[in-house]
Parts: sequence; structure tokens; C-alpha cells
Amino acid sequence: MGGACIKTNDSGPIRGIPHLIGRIWGCNLREAGDNTRLESSQGAGLVPNTESAKKRVRQNAKRRALNNWRKLRIKNQIKNFLSAVQHKDVGNAESEFRKVCSVLDKVACSGTIHRNTAARRKSRLSRRLRDLKSAAA
Repeated sequence: MGGACIKTNDSGPIRGIPHLIGRIWGCNLREAGDNTRLESSQGAGLVPNTESAKKRVRQNAKRRALNNWRKLRIKNQIKNFLSAVQHKDVGNAESEFRKVCSVLDKVACSGTIHRNTAARRKSRLSRRLRDLKSAAA
């Protein structure tokens, strides 16, 4: 299920609405006039002084939220696959495995996780699928 990295427009759920980032991932991005402040859950606010620093704060918050969303996609797909394996449903497990591999490849291409991490997870999941098939046969 490998292949070359194909860049896609994976903008995720937050394109154009940075004010929702804090509600989704636990940080609060506020723009009050010239003071753009990123407040984390620890309470220590960062106050950038230049326009480029303000932009970097916005970009970092957006990228962090997007990376967390991508990791959540992986987690949910793996959960679906493991559920199919637990119920010993070979057909459903095969289709879920293909979906997991697709999501892992896309997330690895975007740089959210390392490609070797994606390969290792696919290898471990394929072993579970192989064991399920051999037990069913």
C-alpha cells in the first residue's frame, strides 16, 4: 500500500476560520487590534512584536490544529480496523486496512508523521490482518 507522495489539498476542517482553532485544540488565538496573542493551556501568553511574528503565531496555531486533526483521522481509522479484527470480520477488516494505509500515506506525505512511522504502523496492522486471515482459513 505504499507509493510516491502525492501532494493533495488537505486543508482539513479549519480553513478560513482560525478563531475555531482554540475551541478545537485547546489554544486561544485572539486578535485585539495590534495585539495578537496566543494563549496556551498553561496560561503564558506570547505577545509578538512584529507583523511577521504575528503571522507566525497564526500560522503555527493553524498548522498545529491541522496536524492534530490529521492524527485524529489516523486514530479513528485504526480504531475502526481493530474493531473489525476483534469481530473477526475479514472482509470489513480488509477494507478498513486499505483505508488506514491510505490515511497513513497521506499524513506521512504531509509531514505530520515520519514516513517510517507510517510504514511501521502499516506493517503491524498488516500482521494483524494476516493473522486474522490465517485463523479464519
